[in-house]
Amino acid sequence: MRVLGLALDRYIYGVGSVHITAEGQHGACMQVTLEEVLHVPGMDSNLLSSNILLGKGLEISMHPTKGTNILLGGKIVSTTVPHGKLLRLKTVSGEEHELRAVGRKPAEPTQPKLLPYDNWHRRFAHLGPWNLRKVEKLVEGIAIDPETLPKERDHYNCEACMSGSQTCNLSDTPMRRPGDLIHSDICGWINPIALSESRYSSTTPRE
Repeated sequence: MRVLGLALDRYIYGVGSVHITAEGQHGACMQVTLEEVLHVPGMDSNLLSSNILLGKGLEISMHPTKGTNILLGGKIVSTTVPHGKLLRLKTVSGEEHELRAVGRKPAEPTQPKLLPYDNWHRRFAHLGPWNLRKVEKLVEGIAIDPETLPKERDHYNCEACMSGSQTCNLSDTPMRRPGDLIHSDICGWINPIALSESRYSSTTPRE
């Protein structure tokens, strides 16, 4: 559905009926039911479509001295009053506030769920415990179970951390002949290839 050029489909929370008491013929109270009303909390005001009223068989009478009235079968079922550049249905005292559209109430803040240190350690790319505690104080939504934190002098047994920290002892013997064992860092397949048609880039230790 489009209202005032805005797509409201994703903002609609529900559809239902609204019962109001409007001022009708000669100030008489008229019980009116608005059907298929869209509940859109994000809107600042309630809107009543004149096209919908006409489609329901009602008539809108606009007169310079009598004002704008809504009629059904020649009888006024609701009068209106100016409201800025719009017109508002004249309802009985006390209903105006109740029918005023308001934005969604802010959700009550919820406490984050305590999770073990291991969960947060892996989520933050294996960040150490003391740096992770600093992050917990700076970011909302993080709660580390203090009972699972590694002790100050204990080694945290994270297999990925231990594997990434391992080093390899290389031979100090320089390469003398083609075919000798070498260790190097290599990058490739390079795309696009180099002008010399090289597809890899490597760094070899100096002699």
